[in-house]
Amino acid sequence: MEVEDDFIDLNFTKVEDLNKLEEKIHELQLKSDEIVQLAQVKSTVKHTGTFDQEGFDSAVDKIVSVVGSIQSESGVDKVDELIAEFGNVSVFEQLKVKLQSRQSILEDMAQLNQAQQVQDRITPDLSDDELGEIAKQIDQFNSDITALLYHKLNEEISVRRETTSSKLTKLLQQTNWLSKESDTISDETLSQIIPLFTQLINLQNITHAPTYPNTWYALSLLLDPIIVRFEYHFNTNKETNKLSKPEWALNYMETFLTNHLTLLCLIVDDAFKRVGRIGTYEIITCLLVPIRNKVVSMLHIINSNIVKYTQNKVLLEKNGVLLSHLIFELSSFDQRLVNTYKYNPYPEFKVKWTGVTSDVLLDSNEVAIENWLNFEQELASNRFNQIVNTEDAFAIDSDYQEHEHEVHILKPTYSAYSLVKLITNLTTHFKSLNIVKYQLKYISKIQMDFLERYHQILQKQYHTTLDKYNLKTRLQLIPGAIKDPLGETTRVDNIVIGLTQLNQVYCSCKFMVNSLEIWEDELIFIQLWKTYKNISSDLTTDSVFTGLITQYDSLVNSILNDYYEFFNQEIKELLKTYVNKTQWMINSTGPPNDLLTPLTTNLPRYLTIFRACVSSIDYFNITENIVTILTKIIYEYILTNNQFTTAGIKQLIVDFSYIVNETHVELLLNSDDEFSNDGNENYVKLVQAIDLLDSMCGREVPPVEQLRDGYEHKLEKLTDDEVTDLLERSHITTISPNKRTTLDHPLAKLFDTSNNHHITIPNKQVILLGRSSTCDVKLSGNDVSSKHCQMTLVRDYINVLDLSSNGLYVNDEILGKQKQVILKNGDKLAFAKTGGEYIFKYTAKRQSIFDDYIIGKQLGSGHYAVVKEATNKLTGEIVAVKIFHANKIGNSKQAEEQEKLQQEMNLLLSINHPNIVKFVSHYIEPLNQYSQNTYLVLEKMNSGELFQRIVTKGKLSPNETRAMFRQILSGLDYLHDKNIIHRDLKPENILLDITPKTHPGQISTGPWDTAEYDIKVKIADFGLAKFIGELKFTNTLCGTPAYVAPEILNNNRHYTTKVDLWSMGVLLYVCLCGFPPFSDELGPPNMKQQILTGKYAFYSPYWDDIDDIVLDLISNLLVVDAGSRFNVKETLNHFWFTEDVSESTETNTSAMSGETISQETSIKRMSI
Repeated sequence: MEVEDDFIDLNFTKVEDLNKLEEKIHELQLKSDEIVQLAQVKSTVKHTGTFDQEGFDSAVDKIVSVVGSIQSESGVDKVDELIAEFGNVSVFEQLKVKLQSRQSILEDMAQLNQAQQVQDRITPDLSDDELGEIAKQIDQFNSDITALLYHKLNEEISVRRETTSSKLTKLLQQTNWLSKESDTISDETLSQIIPLFTQLINLQNITHAPTYPNTWYALSLLLDPIIVRFEYHFNTNKETNKLSKPEWALNYMETFLTNHLTLLCLIVDDAFKRVGRIGTYEIITCLLVPIRNKVVSMLHIINSNIVKYTQNKVLLEKNGVLLSHLIFELSSFDQRLVNTYKYNPYPEFKVKWTGVTSDVLLDSNEVAIENWLNFEQELASNRFNQIVNTEDAFAIDSDYQEHEHEVHILKPTYSAYSLVKLITNLTTHFKSLNIVKYQLKYISKIQMDFLERYHQILQKQYHTTLDKYNLKTRLQLIPGAIKDPLGETTRVDNIVIGLTQLNQVYCSCKFMVNSLEIWEDELIFIQLWKTYKNISSDLTTDSVFTGLITQYDSLVNSILNDYYEFFNQEIKELLKTYVNKTQWMINSTGPPNDLLTPLTTNLPRYLTIFRACVSSIDYFNITENIVTILTKIIYEYILTNNQFTTAGIKQLIVDFSYIVNETHVELLLNSDDEFSNDGNENYVKLVQAIDLLDSMCGREVPPVEQLRDGYEHKLEKLTDDEVTDLLERSHITTISPNKRTTLDHPLAKLFDTSNNHHITIPNKQVILLGRSSTCDVKLSGNDVSSKHCQMTLVRDYINVLDLSSNGLYVNDEILGKQKQVILKNGDKLAFAKTGGEYIFKYTAKRQSIFDDYIIGKQLGSGHYAVVKEATNKLTGEIVAVKIFHANKIGNSKQAEEQEKLQQEMNLLLSINHPNIVKFVSHYIEPLNQYSQNTYLVLEKMNSGELFQRIVTKGKLSPNETRAMFRQILSGLDYLHDKNIIHRDLKPENILLDITPKTHPGQISTGPWDTAEYDIKVKIADFGLAKFIGELKFTNTLCGTPAYVAPEILNNNRHYTTKVDLWSMGVLLYVCLCGFPPFSDELGPPNMKQQILTGKYAFYSPYWDDIDDIVLDLISNLLVVDAGSRFNVKETLNHFWFTEDVSESTETNTSAMSGETISQETSIKRMSI
């Protein structure tokens, strides 16, 4: 008899089969008896031969005994013993299987019996909690029994749910729950709703607690009114159901949450707390169901259209934009849920929620996400092409400021800055997507591609510039070298153009490197790279951008090397004639050699290109190399290749001082700044070499070691051989007596601070002061140098040059050897430590600002000047002094220009109007031998700029703006009547003087802030072109054109006063909304093209509350055709100024369940 392996499955298929249990056991008993009989038959067989009958009989007895005993025991172990003793006999195996089957049947009988008891307990009399306990018991049975019991349990739960749901639905309907008519609910109603809701949650939790994205049945009932209204607004043929406005549906749900979450949580929180859930999260999960369905529907339409319009570029692009907009709005919605509510629907937050965006995109077979990536790439590519193909793509953005008041920072090109903005903006597109696979795909397919393409463009620009302008093949410094085929002016102009373009590539590369290094430290890219490395173990780079940083850095270093190679050749070229033609064996010293003009003119011109746009540290590194190149050339080609007389050495000092004076600003020499080349080893070496030649010429030379001790610097940068070589180049030469003529009246006097004595400074062009008897003014003192300092007459002022070893002190500060300064009345001079202290006074009366004013703290700085506070010594009046950046002097037209400037100044001084900052006076002060400063003394305003008020408040109210504009226009009308055009009207040039209230009851003079009694508004900075130069002023305006009229940008030199009215239009726009009408951020096109074409609009919601009358005024000011533009008087006569128009609070809206949807209004109003 064969035993079936699936005996239990064949004989027991339902609970009723337990009734046949005895019958089945009997069958097993018969099988056991059969085995015993078989053993007995075997024992009666007669055997022949040497068969062990006794052993056989003993074995049979044992088998019969064991088989007989298993009727009351499990017996499996006994059978295993028989198998171990007598071998794997078939009948033993069959017996073992039967015994195991019997044991399994007995166990199943017990479980079925328990299941029957559980089933009998499931009755309507049980409480919900008792049903929950039964559910826990059911889980211990096998799957078939569990399914049968759960069916019974769910029948009971369903009956209860229907009853409770009916009660809850009826109660919600009676109370107009969540209706627009009823925003409140009574405590009595709440006390009825809460237990019904709680019971429904408990019932569902017994057998089927939902997990995301599924939701609770009770919540569906509770939120049904809002879901129905959502379906009505966004899934029917309503105005609110627009494919282009997914944000309306999303905002609708967000608004509902904001307005009703507190009430909903009052109902649901305790119920969900009992089942281990968070009420807010479960509410959001329920509300996401209609959102998800809506988005899926929109995606289906858009994806179908993309397939449908493959050949129609316009419609294809339109649907691509719709798709990008939908994904952007949806991912932003996801992010807001996380940020606002910390939403994560997964229990215990073991899984990160990737958003509805992830739900719908991954459920759409990834068609939508692929379409989105393709259109993002196409749109971004269009923007990238605009960035790199605009006319000024590689021009330096000279107005770039990373932080306010920064001066010497890296200035990017327009294309580099725009590309960084594009990449940063694109990051926000995928950042909230939360699907790593597609975030990486986005970076690789779009952002990395743009960065690599831009690098290729820069590399091509780099090679083109080098080839076109021949910057790497400057002529060598060889006597009789081949003449440059270009004229000098053309050659230098070409170099400037080439260096400018090369510098543009450098600034672009460097800005990209800086940006890439910032991005690689951003959390989003760190996390993505960490994830990517986990699945790609062969990666060795540190970040997403490591490879690109290496590429851009390599190009930066190549450009720097080319800079240094260029300057090495160009400085030799600029000094070639000077080196080849200058004689040093001379009898007399003259002014600086004219042959240095190419160097002193062109080297600063070249360096200005870099100084204007690279960072302080980068500029220092560049100039450090250039100072090294320059000083090495002078040392090697002049000092070590010539013989010198005493006069020749003096001439060298004059020439070298001239070079330093003319280039020290650009080369960071004689500078106290953080970055200075005064310590450059080659520069110091050259200074020490010249000092050695000067001090030892005509003297007996001691041994080198003894010689070094005579110098404070120990000639430490010169080797012994170099010292010896230099001394051999110095010759004693008889110099004819000084032929300078002394005039009758002294130039100045030095008044001894310790007594009543004074020293007279003779009226000579050059005056030497020192301990030597050959000096014009002999000084006493043990540490005074033989020639301590030299005074030179520069027009009406004295310039002092420090020649000493132990120091010339000016106003208690050591001047420094070979450094110079213009002396002012009252300056204190000290000659070393023992030479005495003196007060310097000119003998002739000079009008100096320092005689009249005490200059104080700095108030601000700009393109042309710094502004400092000053106090009038006589009256104590506080004024503002605008100090213009130094101008070079000494040209032939100097006197003519000064006279013209004085005429202009007289006109400005005559201006007197309450809304114009008053001009007090002006001064011209020499800075050194070669440049001067202009000081403009102005009325000081105490409350800052209009710009700061706009920044602080965000924008101004129409009433406040109108009150201020009446004052500004009054001042402007006065200026225009005098035919004065301002040309630079902007918030920074409108100054305020605010009078605070003295007591709370005081009534303000206008629509000012609560604590303000009165505000005087004044125009500043008009007429500046007279002080800084017409061309420089206009170029500066055109470099920052936000407020500049189109005719100025078009270089129309015949513009009129109406350019100021354009600026007033821009200013009025900025005051009312807080941002300008023209901006690169509003492009394309770029800001300049927007201005030239008059492309602007009044964007919603910023202009929704502004009356159309104001928009009409702005529209009459921002007119490209100056002839059609309002003048000042037309502006003042506009209805907004002549009538008392109150602020409009009306908006054009369309109601939708408590929402306001902006509609287009007139006069270029549009949504942003």
